[in-house]
Amino acid sequence: MNFQEAVILLTRDCNFNCYHCYVKKIKKEIPFSYLSFLIEEFIPKYKIRKIILIGGEPFLYGKLPLLFKKLTQTKDVEVMITTNGSIYSENLVKLLQSINLKLLKISLHSLDPLIFSKFTGTKNQYNKVLKNIEKFSKFFNIGISMTVTKLNYTEIERLIKFCKEKGIKFFQINQLTLAGKGAEIKEQRLEDNLIKEIKERLKKYSNENLIIKYDDCLRCNLGRKLIIDVDGSIYPCAALVSYPKFKIGNIYSPERKLEYKLKILNKQRTKKCFIEDIVKS
Repeated sequence: MNFQEAVILLTRDCNFNCYHCYVKKIKKEIPFSYLSFLIEEFIPKYKIRKIILIGGEPFLYGKLPLLFKKLTQTKDVEVMITTNGSIYSENLVKLLQSINLKLLKISLHSLDPLIFSKFTGTKNQYNKVLKNIEKFSKFFNIGISMTVTKLNYTEIERLIKFCKEKGIKFFQINQLTLAGKGAEIKEQRLEDNLIKEIKERLKKYSNENLIIKYDDCLRCNLGRKLIIDVDGSIYPCAALVSYPKFKIGNIYSPERKLEYKLKILNKQRTKKCFIEDIVKS
């Protein structure tokens, strides 16, 4: 089995409290011994070409210097990090410069301070995140990611303009995932006809200077990526990490077990996306 990507939750801890987050927030992080095994053995074994570090907030991980030192051994593997953008330091920049970082993706759900605060469950973080986007963009390839709901969908074009003004080359729009806390606000999810309308409008903005991706959850990544939780458990989708029944094994499981579990899950799902099964259960 060859997987394209490994998505690693470094920590479940987060300094934000986003109202749509599908990851259950707890103060737990992945042991460094697991990361060493993943980088030295697991990733080469499965010929994984991209590592995506997420959380929680990944920059809260307590052993970042050790992790990044270990990642310097994987120059042929791309690294992408998803962060809320609230944490910045010169030392962090130096650590990031030491690895093969292809994209630093920063979540920015709104350019309206009030909506930003409601989305993230924070106070006085909006200006800090905007300033940190400016700072990080001096050193790295930056992407902006927004989760779209009825609260902020009218800001899509405003955020596109923001990206172009800042020289940001990648903008991702994520459909609201109906898992975790997202399942509690399913009425905030956009209707299909509105999604279709937005996609049509986006065509005029995407060009060689700005890549725009709309992740509408219609293209399932089952079998193409593995999600590794803080306890070493493996899931087929990031949105499933709060639902243990969808676990397919752990980082030490035999390859045949992972393959078997993936086949069983694929047969059991009733819709294109597992999330629809979760919401109905």
